Amino acid sequence: MAKRSPAAERHADLIRTALFEVAPAGMVLGRLMGACELSRWQTRRGLATLRDLCAERGWPPVIRGRDLGYHFCASEAELEEW
Repeated sequence: MAKRSPAAERHADLIRTALFEVAPAGMVLGRLMGACELSRWQTRRGLATLRDLCAERGWPPVIRGRDLGYHFCASEAELEEW
């Protein structure tokens, strides 16, 4: 397991909470930045950390779709299509 900064984990938690609040809809990067009050860099770092946490903990993966933006994968078919 790679070392993560506490800030990156806080950003990942903010992003996870924001995505849960709008589920099953997603958020484009700009809306996600605004909802979490993070910079572009912090949001991207938080998304990378959240992807790692999802893999480690068996949570549904976070994916980005053209229509929905960033969202939690709802099904295996959706993940396969992505």
